[in-house]
Amino acid sequence: MANISDTTLTFTWPHLETLDSLFYWYVIASDQVYTVSSSDSFKINYLIHEEEDTLTVLPMDYIFYQPGPNPIIAGYSPITFKFEIPEPSDIKMIIYDIRGYKIAEMNNLGVGAGFHEYHWNVLNYQNKRISSGLYFVTFEANSFFDTKKFIYIK
Repeated sequence: MANISDTTLTFTWPHLETLDSLFYWYVIASDQVYTVSSSDSFKINYLIHEEEDTLTVLPMDYIFYQPGPNPIIAGYSPITFKFEIPEPSDIKMIIYDIRGYKIAEMNNLGVGAGFHEYHWNVLNYQNKRISSGLYFVTFEANSFFDTKKFIYIK
């Protein structure tokens, strides 16, 4: 049985004004019998703002992440919507069921630039728990628009 441990990559960036670069990684793991390798790339796309001895990291793009947990199991936790926005925005999220009916809406959530979470208690317009099934959430911030899906299980 092999003994596997996690590896962390740490790097420093000489220019703190903008992290907007594509990085590549390549890993080779080997024992006496097998050799495996993997590679990929990732992009760092954040703005770092320094003001009065405080560094603030701000996203440079709009990102709406997959809601979680997914699937949502009734009684355990609310669903969490995470998103990044580069400028102050009025956020709008609408939940639709599989038939396309609007079942919940979060409007006029004015938020500043940064990293945010919104926790939804899985209640519809009638303040009742939603039924089991597949749902879609639309996310709108300024001119950015995205849709994700999630499953709710009673």
